[in-house]
Amino acid sequence: MFPFPLNFSLIFLTMKTLTYTLLLALFLLTTQSFAQEKGWNQWRGPDHTGKSYSTGLISSWPESGPTITWRIDTLGEGFSNFSFLGDTMFTMGQFREGNKNGTYAIALDRKDGKILWETLIGPVADPGRYVGPRSTPATDGEWVYVLGQEGDAAALDIKTGKKLWGYNLKEKFGSRIDTGWGHAVSPILDGDQLIFTIGGSGGFLVSVDKKTGEKIWQSEGLQEATSYATAVPVEIDGVPQYIVHSNFGLAGIAKDGKLLWRKDRERRTAICTDLMLVGNIVVASSAYGMGLNGYEVKKVGDTFEVTELYDDRGLESHHGGMVSVGNYVYFLTNRELVCLDTKTGQTIWRNPSVGKGSITFADGNLIVRNERTGTVALVVATPDEYKEISRFDQPERSDKQSWTYPIVVDGKMYIRDQDKLFCYSLR
Repeated sequence: MFPFPLNFSLIFLTMKTLTYTLLLALFLLTTQSFAQEKGWNQWRGPDHTGKSYSTGLISSWPESGPTITWRIDTLGEGFSNFSFLGDTMFTMGQFREGNKNGTYAIALDRKDGKILWETLIGPVADPGRYVGPRSTPATDGEWVYVLGQEGDAAALDIKTGKKLWGYNLKEKFGSRIDTGWGHAVSPILDGDQLIFTIGGSGGFLVSVDKKTGEKIWQSEGLQEATSYATAVPVEIDGVPQYIVHSNFGLAGIAKDGKLLWRKDRERRTAICTDLMLVGNIVVASSAYGMGLNGYEVKKVGDTFEVTELYDDRGLESHHGGMVSVGNYVYFLTNRELVCLDTKTGQTIWRNPSVGKGSITFADGNLIVRNERTGTVALVVATPDEYKEISRFDQPERSDKQSWTYPIVVDGKMYIRDQDKLFCYSLR
């Protein structure tokens, strides 16, 4: 039948080799899928904007929500979010179970949520009803940096969780918080430095060497107490700086610790939402009657001038953060989702949406989460109108506030509810 003799052994070997090659390629594609995007290595991502780098996500969700890839209930108490490196993710949790009693840093396998290691960071802290750590770990690919709610800071080996250095921020640097709910800011990685928002008479920020934990500088000219908003690294008119937000108001601190500018606001309780920079406009929003302000910050000669552009007491972002898309900022107030034009301070639209909660941005859309019910909605990020695409109710809700922001990394959406974590596929 064939005009030439067939070597079946050779054919079999070739097919076997081809099959092996295809399987190897598929394996590599699968294992490398967690490293294709810019690494989400700290609080609100590497750019501190709360905006995902994932694209090609599904355009809508079924009524029951996107497909759950895996779920776990082993994270303990707390509101800590996640940072990622390759196949590993990091968070924190509090446990009160016999010999496992305290606040822990936790490493998980991203493929299935399996706990890889747990390291004790500090004691159990129970300030009122809001138990557990709030801080999000940061990682530089070699070490993981964490902060417990009692101020216990540490650097851990990324593979084993072994503690490399550690101390208490209050004991070492004199940190001071205006209200009694513990440390809720996150450590910020900036090159070889690690920045903690600590407040106190010694200086509002402290920079330490990430390898030794030793102080590089403590900021000058700002001795106010801190609240719960994390410092945000930005650049304004070519000057790198950290913008900070607390009960005194807001300020810009140079990357050598010098105070560049300060703007006071009326004092209120618990400033939680990080500042947002859009162009030269700093947007500040907080609850307890404070509302929202926009300030133009610009360099004039060797100094900075700060000019208030608008003041709207009805726009209060309490815990849920803000995201900017173009000249617009989106956030949840105590009652509704708002689109704000940052140039004018005009509210472009507002909608009840999911109610009070938190927000993130992914692939052209907003993902918002109600802090009481856990309801999650997908909304188009456009100033044209409020356009909701989908929503679903998180299963297995706890009786605690769902303050942990939703985040999307490498096409997966992560929703934490105290000890529970749901990993949803958005591709």
